[in-house]
Amino acid sequence: MVKSMGTEYIDYTMRCGDHARTLWAELEAVFRSTRIENKFRLLDSFHSFEMDLELGMRENLKQFNRIRMELDLLGEAVNDTQATYRLLKSLPSDYETFVEFQRNQKEIPTLTEVTEKLLAKEQSRG
Repeated sequence: MVKSMGTEYIDYTMRCGDHARTLWAELEAVFRSTRIENKFRLLDSFHSFEMDLELGMRENLKQFNRIRMELDLLGEAVNDTQATYRLLKSLPSDYETFVEFQRNQKEIPTLTEVTEKLLAKEQSRG
């Protein structure tokens, strides 16, 4: 637990006294407000996510999945359809044909399917 806390929280908790109950109550109070702030920050990041061509597809997908995983950990799970939609919307204009093809499928493609196709497309571009 100590490794995941910033030093400012460790200093703060050291001032809470010797009782575990007091320490736990203080930690809950600190992280409850931080949790709400993080949730909004991550929701903003998810809904405004745009691919950065400088980073490459693999790194962009890693960032996208990290945001989705962190939202899930905070109780704001993003379902597969929402994630697929947001990922397709985040692609730059030179992926327009790819996006249109995905949108014209009989069924909404899964995030895994779209991710695999994007990585294959990047690899074929060399």
